Amino acid sequence: HFCSFPCCIIWPSVAMAVDVRAPEEAAEVEDDGDGAEDIFYGSQKALLLLKLKLQNDEEIDKQLVTVFAYPGDCPDDEVLVPLDLSCCDKDFPNDELIDVNMRLDVDKMVKKLGIRGAAEALIEAQKHFLANKDAEADPDRPKPMTAKEWREIWDNALEEGEEEEDFLEGEEEEEEELLEDGDAEDAAGGDEPP
Repeated sequence: HFCSFPCCIIWPSVAMAVDVRAPEEAAEVEDDGDGAEDIFYGSQKALLLLKLKLQNDEEIDKQLVTVFAYPGDCPDDEVLVPLDLSCCDKDFPNDELIDVNMRLDVDKMVKKLGIRGAAEALIEAQKHFLANKDAEADPDRPKPMTAKEWREIWDNALEEGEEEEDFLEGEEEEEEELLEDGDAEDAAGGDEPP
């Protein structure tokens, strides 16, 4: 399996899906299990350069492939497009190529596929997304966005994840306090009924 992260965003102790489909709906949380975990965003400009170099049988510099490692590193106005990386499952059946920090392990791809193979896999991921094999309705599909919009979504998701994590930690602390209070009462009260 390529990526076990819902919509490729996960918190170390709390898994949450974040809808990165449209900037105005960025804070929406859902987990519908529709394969969205394989959607990743990459630079449209870099994809076009890769396509041209592949078509012209030109050498591809690793730096061009490395641009795909983290969408947040792109300039604010750079257009990012959705890529369906589930097409890489055949080459990486047991590897997770996207980590909890939303970084694509380009080095792992290059090591196994070579620079040209990694470039071809990225192009194939865009084709796979555009093919829409699941016949997902257009309003539900991830949309292109700028790197700035992507970072805003990611930052909001991180904040929501921290709030969720804080909430869960607070609940755990309350449970521990109740258990400790119960143990203290049992020890003080002995066998007497309340």
